[in-house]
Amino acid sequence: MRYAKKIEVIILVAFVAVGLMAVGASAQIRGGIRFGGGGFHRPFIGRGYYRTRSPFWNSGYWGDPFYREDPYLRDRRMRYDREKAVRDARRKINEDTEKFQANRYISPPEQEKLDKDTRKYNEAVQRLDKFNREY
Repeated sequence: MRYAKKIEVIILVAFVAVGLMAVGASAQIRGGIRFGGGGFHRPFIGRGYYRTRSPFWNSGYWGDPFYREDPYLRDRRMRYDREKAVRDARRKINEDTEKFQANRYISPPEQEKLDKDTRKYNEAVQRLDKFNREY
């Protein structure tokens, strides 16, 4: 008997909590609480956003038009690119030659590849020489 009152209070609190949840749920549909379907669900109207570019997106040296369009820096960059092309082509020739001469015989397909690498190297050297003459 001592615990009967406590159990009754717990059951009453549970019923009140369920009732409050049902009232809170009725705000989601029109027409109140309906058992067995029906009711009109409110549509979700989300605000679509348009993503814009940040004004700070291109900050720094590469976004600075004075840095990007400076003729001196442009020429330095072009010279570096051409010198790097020559270095890369020379390294490629050396690697292929070392690899192909490992067995002390260069087959015709390997010789064609070496010729192609040599042509690319000569073109890179010509571009660098032309750049050095003009600038």
